[in-house]
Amino acid sequence: MTTPNPIQLPLRVLFSRLNILNGLLTVLDVRLTEIRKVIEKRVQAKTGEMPAILAGCSLPVLDLTSPETKWYPSGGFYAADEGYVVAIDDLLYMYSAVVVSQGYEAFETFLFEIAAAYLHTKPGKADTEVKRKFELKGKNGGAKTSDLAYWQQYVRCYRGDNNDKIFSLLRVLAPGICQCENSNPHGVDLVAWYDMVSEVRHAATHKDFLVKRASISDWSKEKMEGFSGVFSIGPEIAGEGYKLRIKVKQAEKALSMYGSYAFVIFKFLSIQDGYSWDLFNEQI
Repeated sequence: MTTPNPIQLPLRVLFSRLNILNGLLTVLDVRLTEIRKVIEKRVQAKTGEMPAILAGCSLPVLDLTSPETKWYPSGGFYAADEGYVVAIDDLLYMYSAVVVSQGYEAFETFLFEIAAAYLHTKPGKADTEVKRKFELKGKNGGAKTSDLAYWQQYVRCYRGDNNDKIFSLLRVLAPGICQCENSNPHGVDLVAWYDMVSEVRHAATHKDFLVKRASISDWSKEKMEGFSGVFSIGPEIAGEGYKLRIKVKQAEKALSMYGSYAFVIFKFLSIQDGYSWDLFNEQI
């Protein structure tokens, strides 16, 4: 009987999260596409003004400084006639970007969780000096090296900029990861791709879906062309940057690539110590 792979759980959790994101995006896309068709027919038929089915009540804001309960209107949302179609397209663009962003967060969690799971089974591979400083600061919270919780706290020493330190750790633990990132049979530059999705995540979370020109000023022409090939963007806004206009299929591909990148990491960590890496009964 084959011994279960002790580092497989983080990958399975990631796959589950990615599939939920993909499922929700698919449902939204199908429903809004149906509504879009109905609206376009009504607009073309010119049967008169349409009801305000895309209208949102003003978001109430509570004055927390007042002893009385006072609510104030903060604005609202409304789309009319042809504006319906534009609103639907914008909603799908925005939610697709949010899905890519959420996928980034799920993948980030995976990076730390699989590193912790691996070191839990192979504690001797932890950096002695990093471990000494970690324990000296009492960050282990009383957990022992035999506890997974110890390693889950330990790997937080490897946060870095855009997770560069945790990536470095994983590449040291399993050198095959780095080799595949830079050269693989499918010609995917995983490092460049990760830079791209991290930029989408930053724009969707902090910049109102705007990729700031300053954030990508050091990108080569080839990398910028690669980005616009993977994720659709609008025309450049002078002095600002590019508005994300990510399509549903592009978001779905990004979710799939998160899973593919994670599988590379899982596979080479498993091979490094003789664990079975084949978790699938069949290919699609």
